[in-house]
Amino acid sequence: RRQLNKCKKTGYVLTSSRDLATFDRFYHDVYRPFIEQRHRERAQPTPYLELKRNFRRGELLLVDLDGTTVAGKVCYANGSTWYSNDWGVAVSDPRFMKDGVGTLLDWGSIVRARGHGAEMVNMGGTRGWCSDGVFLYKSLWGARTEERSKIYTNWWILAGDIRPALREHINKIGFVSRQDGCFLQ
Repeated sequence: RRQLNKCKKTGYVLTSSRDLATFDRFYHDVYRPFIEQRHRERAQPTPYLELKRNFRRGELLLVDLDGTTVAGKVCYANGSTWYSNDWGVAVSDPRFMKDGVGTLLDWGSIVRARGHGAEMVNMGGTRGWCSDGVFLYKSLWGARTEERSKIYTNWWILAGDIRPALREHINKIGFVSRQDGCFLQ
């Protein structure tokens, strides 16, 4: 709530668009540079045609400041699930992230999902570590853990007799594991 109030006081405005030219600017000027800067050599931005297809199924949420788009997120429904995975923030000013425009986009997406009658919002995946900032952030929104083995690497830890330092490290990062069909920390 604090970040949403900060965004409002700063003058950020949440809008939506179904305009293809607006999507093109978002993809090339905001989304792709954001993903490439954030993930560097591991960056895997959603390909243009795939994201354009998803955009056409839904809409583009935008955050504007003084008439300039500073962030956006492609959202669409598939069945009873509202997908809200691909987003970006203008890399020209780190203040936008600090001001909480990502939270404003997530809030706006959840409000839109409810308006479309969605039963679930898919905010995308993250590493299965309880100490991971994205994992913690999504947990605050009520996210649940789900296996997506085709996206993330499976780690097998055979821990019959591991060194105390390694056991301490695994416990420190809060590694999420699965045993007998249940997720454990």
